[in-house]
Amino acid sequence: MSAPDRPVSGAEFAGAMARLGLAPEDPLALAVSGGADSMALALLARDWGRHIQALHVDHGLRPDSAAEARQVVAWLKARDIPALCLRWHGRKPASCIQARAREARYRLLEDWCRAHDVPALLLAHQADDIAETFLLRLSRGSGLYGLAAIPAVAPPLTPCEALPRRYRPLLGWRKSRLAATCRVAGQPWLEDPGNRDPRFARTRVRTLLAAPPLRGLEVPRLVRIAHGLARARAALEDAERRHVAAHVRLDERGYALLARTAFLDAPEEIVLRALTRLVTVLGGRTYPPRQERLRRALVAIRAPDFRGLALGGCLVRPLAPDRLLLCREPAAVAGRLLLADAAWQCWDGRYKLRLAGAVGDHAVAALGSEGWRTLRAARPDVARHAPPHPARLTLPALYTAAGRFLGTPYLGWVAKPLPFDVISCIGLHMDRWHDHAPLPEHGL
Repeated sequence: MSAPDRPVSGAEFAGAMARLGLAPEDPLALAVSGGADSMALALLARDWGRHIQALHVDHGLRPDSAAEARQVVAWLKARDIPALCLRWHGRKPASCIQARAREARYRLLEDWCRAHDVPALLLAHQADDIAETFLLRLSRGSGLYGLAAIPAVAPPLTPCEALPRRYRPLLGWRKSRLAATCRVAGQPWLEDPGNRDPRFARTRVRTLLAAPPLRGLEVPRLVRIAHGLARARAALEDAERRHVAAHVRLDERGYALLARTAFLDAPEEIVLRALTRLVTVLGGRTYPPRQERLRRALVAIRAPDFRGLALGGCLVRPLAPDRLLLCREPAAVAGRLLLADAAWQCWDGRYKLRLAGAVGDHAVAALGSEGWRTLRAARPDVARHAPPHPARLTLPALYTAAGRFLGTPYLGWVAKPLPFDVISCIGLHMDRWHDHAPLPEHGL
C-alpha cells in the first residue's frame, strides 16, 4: 500500500492529540458530517478516547438531508459511538448558502458543548483543506493573516464565550489517508453533492488541485507555504500585541484611545494588524474587514486633515491633539434584545448579560442619544465619568418591554436598580484574537 493510501494508525492519532494537549480521559465532542474525513475522525477518536460524543448537523437544505442524518447516526451507533443529530430550524438563506450554513453549524455545535459542559470540539479539517483555503483566500486578495495555515487549536466562533475550544487533529494528513482509514475499517461514508457543484468556488479549487496546471501547486507544497506564513504571522502578532499594549488604552466600556503619533509610527504591517484587531473586537465582529478597506482607512487616518471615518462597524475620530478615539458606530449597534428569563445572552457581540430573578420582561438596547439625555437630566454629574462621545451612546442599557428607559449599570439608573448583570467581552476578545496554534506538517 503506497504512503498516500496508508490508513492513519492509532499511534499517529494519539501523537496528534497529545500535541494538541488533549488526553484520552477528556470529554470531547466530534463534528461528524458523514464524509470520509469526519467518519475517520470518529473511528480514530473512538479507539483513543473514553468520553466522546459525535454530533451531526442536519442543515435541512436538501430533500434527502434527514435520511442522510439518520444514516450517519446509525453508522456511528453501530460502531458504539454515542451520536446525536442537531437540526437547523427556521428560514434558510437564498444566497451565501455555504457561509450561512457554516455559521449555523458552528452555533449548534458550540451551543451543545456549552450546555453539556464539554470544553473541546474536534473538527475533521485535513491537509487538503489547508491548500484549498490558501488558494481561495489568495484569489480574494487576503494578506498574510488570511493565507496562514488553518489553526490546529482555535477559540469558539460564538461571541462572548471562551468554550468550547476547537481542535483539528487531522491537519497533518491528506484526505486520501483518511479515506483509506475508513476503507480498511469497512466504514462507508457520504459524498456531499455540493462538493461537486461548480457553482461553488471551493469545488473549482478542488478540481484545480486534482490536476495542477503549474508545478508547485501540489497540496504538500501549498501546505508548507501556509505553515511558513503561520510562523511569520506568529512573529507579527507578538510585535502587534506589544505595540497595542504600549500605545492603546482599551476601556471595557467599548472604546479605545490611541496615542496617534506613536501608534502610527511603526512598520505599516504592525499598525495595520493592530487596527484590524481593534476594529474587529470593538465592532463585535467574528471576522475582520477586508484588507483593502483597512489599508484605505489607514491612509486616511495618516492624513494631516483627518476628521474621522466609519470602518467595520466602528468609528475612528480625532479626539484631542495627538489622540484618536476608536469605538462602536452607534448606527451599527444591534437592536433590542428581549430578556425574558435569567439566561446569559450576548448582545452586539460585545457584552454578555442577563436579568437575574423573576422581574418581568425587559429588553437591552443601546443607550442612545435619548437615553443619554434622560440619564443626564436625572444625574447631572454623569458626564464626568462617562465614556467620550459617541462611545457612550453604544453602552448596553436596560428598558422595559414597553420601551421605558431604566438606566445602564455602567453609568447609573433613573429607576430602582434591577439585578442586571453585564460582562464586557472586550478583553476576552482581545486575548483570544491570537489564541490559535498551527500544527506541524507531519505525515505529508
